[in-house]
Amino acid sequence: LTAEDQFLWRGGGFTGGNGQLIAPQKVTMTSGNKTLRGFNIINAREAEWLSGDVRSGAEGIFHNLENAVFRTDFDGTWLSDDSRPQGQFRNLGTFYKQESTGSTLIACEYFNAGKSYLLTGSLKFAGPVVNESLFEASEDTILEFAHAFESTHNASITSLNDVHFSSPSFPAEIRGIYSVKNSTTLSGKETIFHPETDLIDIGQTLLIRRGKVHFNAEEKVTPQDLLLTEKGQILGSDPIEVRNYFLWGNGTSIGGEGTFHNIRMTEMARVDKTSEPRVFGNRSFVNSGQLIWSAGDLIAFENASIINDIDAVFSIQGNVRSTAFMPKAYPQILNDGLLEITDMADNVDLEWRIQSNGRIKLSAGRVAVRGGLKLTSGQLVSDGSTLMTPNLEVQEA
Repeated sequence: LTAEDQFLWRGGGFTGGNGQLIAPQKVTMTSGNKTLRGFNIINAREAEWLSGDVRSGAEGIFHNLENAVFRTDFDGTWLSDDSRPQGQFRNLGTFYKQESTGSTLIACEYFNAGKSYLLTGSLKFAGPVVNESLFEASEDTILEFAHAFESTHNASITSLNDVHFSSPSFPAEIRGIYSVKNSTTLSGKETIFHPETDLIDIGQTLLIRRGKVHFNAEEKVTPQDLLLTEKGQILGSDPIEVRNYFLWGNGTSIGGEGTFHNIRMTEMARVDKTSEPRVFGNRSFVNSGQLIWSAGDLIAFENASIINDIDAVFSIQGNVRSTAFMPKAYPQILNDGLLEITDMADNVDLEWRIQSNGRIKLSAGRVAVRGGLKLTSGQLVSDGSTLMTPNLEVQEA
């Protein structure tokens, strides 16, 4: 079929036959709900989706050809039924979500070899997405990928606001350019930044909730704020530098390799209902500002280290425990600043080795340092505390 002038799709649908309708001029989608199963609609120039949800399946495919434009200001849904193969939207041209502050849901497969622009509101992809070209989102928008996502090395994702990867069952595999100005939220099963990723900007705020995040882009990850909660896991080899505030929730883990650097403020607090401890792998955690540990226990691997810089403060303000992952294979605290255990903590148990060139201040209470304590030109001040350690060594510089 060929609609020489205009194809006006008010409702109903196309089912079976593997046929096709070619619209060389214009497609207008309005009024009632629509069905697209086992059929191809080909937009060669201009299409508008104004109203009426779409349900596709059994290889029902909407083709937006190269040089064609598809626009929508409709806060509707483009679903895929349970048939296999699924329905699909193939964008080889230009896709616009515009003039709507609401949410548009696309739940069929979305193949993007053209340009997809989110100008207003939110756009959520609840079906598999393959990106071989461009996703671009404007200010005050939310771009969300809630199913399997794969971006190739020559593709890009750019946003002036928020991008969210949220699939509970499928990975998001990111390659190519990634540049987000406001925030990136990673709450899906697994997110992987591959070595082919050009990680320009992860956003002012990086939120990691649930699932695994692999940073292997071979570049430094530099959010202003990092919120690690709800059993989120950081993996990979990229160094991470948090420039303002890091919330390290209980039940989460930092693994992989490389340096984790806190410039201003880290808070180790209980923010989730779980009583599970944090896990810290074989990384170096460098504190250049203030590190406050108020609640939640910690398990640390044998090659883990906390480096407390000159003028930095590591303050333990609760009854906490840190356990070595391997018995008697103690991680290290290297203190050049102030390591204090405040009067809010009356029972602290640390399976660490501590070496201090700075100052250690202990308030009244019980403190166990299982791996030994070495003071090198440092100072230990105790206000009636009980210190338990198998080895206390004082060495002049």
